[in-house]
Amino acid sequence: MLMNEEFEFLVSIYEGFLKTKNDQIHKFMWKLNSITKTMKFSNDQSDDGFCENALRMIMSLFHNYIIDDSEIEETVDNGSLFNDRDVILPILIEEFV
Repeated sequence: MLMNEEFEFLVSIYEGFLKTKNDQIHKFMWKLNSITKTMKFSNDQSDDGFCENALRMIMSLFHNYIIDDSEIEETVDNGSLFNDRDVILPILIEEFV
């Protein structure tokens, strides 16, 4: 089962992927940086398959996933009463832990 830190790490990897906006050069740089971050992150964790699964996620996103325009948040609404991450993360933890 994934720990809170691992969930946050995977979410940050995915958010970085969305920032590439399907630009091939940015996607390639994201892939390289994400692999490096994953290797560094997994050195600090007890590896129960997390590193392998994270690398699979990175490669799957890189090769197979095309970002839909609706997934890219162009404007940030500072008037929001809550942070989406603060809402979604506890739900994921409750569901998978």
